[in-house]
Amino acid sequence: KEYNISPEGWLPKHSDFMVDLDSIREYFGDNKLNRYKIIFDASNVEDGIITDSSFNTMQTVLDVFTEAYATSSLRSFTGIASLQGEPVSFVEYTEAISCVQDEYCQPNERQRTIVLLSKSLNNAESTATITFAELIVDPYSSEGIDWLKSVRQAVDDLYEEDMLNGVSVSILGEAAVQYDVADDLYDTFPFVFCIVFLVLFLLIGVMYNSFVHPVRSFLSTLLTLFFSYGLSCIVYDDDLNYVAPVMAFYVALGISLDTDTLLAVKIMDYRDEEFDYRSSVIVGLWSTGTSILTGGMIMVITFGSLLLTDESALQQFGFFLLCSSVFDFFVIRLVVIPGLIAHPFFASW
Repeated sequence: KEYNISPEGWLPKHSDFMVDLDSIREYFGDNKLNRYKIIFDASNVEDGIITDSSFNTMQTVLDVFTEAYATSSLRSFTGIASLQGEPVSFVEYTEAISCVQDEYCQPNERQRTIVLLSKSLNNAESTATITFAELIVDPYSSEGIDWLKSVRQAVDDLYEEDMLNGVSVSILGEAAVQYDVADDLYDTFPFVFCIVFLVLFLLIGVMYNSFVHPVRSFLSTLLTLFFSYGLSCIVYDDDLNYVAPVMAFYVALGISLDTDTLLAVKIMDYRDEEFDYRSSVIVGLWSTGTSILTGGMIMVITFGSLLLTDESALQQFGFFLLCSSVFDFFVIRLVVIPGLIAHPFFASW
C-alpha cells in the first residue's frame, strides 16, 4: 500500500499559507518547490571538496544518477559540479573563481553563476557542498519516491565498489525526510502491533481468568480494524496520509476493548450470582445494550465531526474512527458478539 507522505495533509486547505502555496505552485510546480538535495561531504579528504579528485567523484555520482536511475524523472542537477545538467570540471571551476577575483578579467555569465553557486552552496570550510536535483515529477509522488530509493541504492553500490574516494554522499530534502519517517514508522509498527496485542492478551486473560475470552475479544477487535482500514484504503486510495491509520489504530483498539470489557464484567457478575452461562450472556447483553448504543452514538457524532475539518489528514483520522465506531458498536456488539459468546466453544466462564 502506498501512502501520501506530503505534510500538506496537516495544513488547512483554505489557510493563507495553502492559498499562497497553490498560487506559487501554478508558476513553478512541485518539482521546483521541493527539490532534493545531494550533499557531498569531503571533510575526510585532503583539501576538501575543491579538488580535482572530489570533482571527478561528484561527476561520477551525477552521471550514475542520470544514466541509470533518472531517465524518466530527472530534469537536471544544479551545483558547483553541474550547471543545469551541464558538467562543470575542476579546471573550469578554478578558472571561474580566478577570473571573478581578477579585476582585469571579464567573467562571462556562466562563470559568475559558478562563483555565485560556490558562495551559496559550499560550506565555510569548503569541505562540503550541496547539489540540487530537480525532478520532472512531484518529489512527494510515488515516482519521486522511487527516484529517491533508486539513487540511494546507487550510492550504496558506489560505496561497495569504492568509487567515492572518501567523499560521503547523502540525499536529503523535505520529501526524503517525510519518506524516512513513514518508512521507519511502518517498519516498526508490526512489531509494536504484536507487542500491544500480546501484552493486552495476557493482561485480559489474567484479569478475567480465561483463555477463551481474550481470543474472542481480539478476533472481534481485528474484524473492526480490518474493516476500517480496508474501507479507508478504498475511499482515499493513494491520498491516505501515512500517519492517520497508525494514530487511529490505538484509539480504535482502546474503544473496542473498552466496550468488550464492559460486557465481560456484566457477564462475570451474573455468573457470580449463580446464573448459568447462557442466561448470564443474555442478561449481560440486555443490561449493557443501552450503554453501548449510547456510547456508540456519542462516538459517531464526535468522530464524524472531524470530517468537517479543513485538514485532509484529520478527515482521514476521523473517517477511520467513524468506521470503527459504526462497525464495532452496531455490527460487532449487536450481531457478532452475541453469536460468538453464546456458542459453547467461546464459553469463557
